[in-house]
Amino acid sequence: MMAKSYRVDRFFELVIDCIVKELEEWEHDTMIPYDWDAQNPNVNITFIIDLSLYTMQMSKTDIEQRKNQGPFSLDRTLWRFLERKGIKLRDDQYIRYVYGIFNVD
Repeated sequence: MMAKSYRVDRFFELVIDCIVKELEEWEHDTMIPYDWDAQNPNVNITFIIDLSLYTMQMSKTDIEQRKNQGPFSLDRTLWRFLERKGIKLRDDQYIRYVYGIFNVD
């Protein structure tokens, strides 16, 4: 529902907030500053996790396409980036939704 009704910048902010909260629940010291400059077609994202720094760039067009693909498409893209950087995901409800795993016993 939020993916459909929120502006793309607000939706992006919401996803970033979810990722920060999740990492903090896993006891990671986390900050994710980003630069959503109206004049720039790209968004620079910096993940600071336990004093390690990971940066990526996404186009606003790509972010909007992922927003329109489904509510967890953008989340999944960002989590996959973090996984490639060595962040270990935990098995919990939010991560199951992100990866489309609904029937786990």
